[in-house]
Amino acid sequence: LAWILRGLANYVFKIPIETLHLYRDINGARIAFNDHHALFFNLRYYEQVFADEVQPYLQATSSSIPIIYTIVNFYFMLTCHELAHNFEAAHNSNFIHHLETIAVKFMAEKDLFLQQFSFQNYLQNNFV
Repeated sequence: LAWILRGLANYVFKIPIETLHLYRDINGARIAFNDHHALFFNLRYYEQVFADEVQPYLQATSSSIPIIYTIVNFYFMLTCHELAHNFEAAHNSNFIHHLETIAVKFMAEKDLFLQQFSFQNYLQNNFV
């Protein structure tokens, strides 16, 4: 999960990597949350939903792998959701407005990140 969050922080949202945090809650249903502008992502969710499916592709040189698109798009929208909470705590129409604005603003950068991503490039550029 660190690979996707680092990529989204650096290349899509251009926010400090220190803003993003991983935690593992094996009993909770929370996927992510925002605590005073710090975003927390539950590693357990990634492990349960995506880890086994992405494992065979870790040596791939191409980004055109469907699971990569799924993971990037999922965590892009999840990050947009958590960033929207910087402006509105509740899930109301104001929150939806901020979520939509953030998603549209960064959609092109996300698509470019997806086009250029490969695990080989990620590892060669010391993003681990």
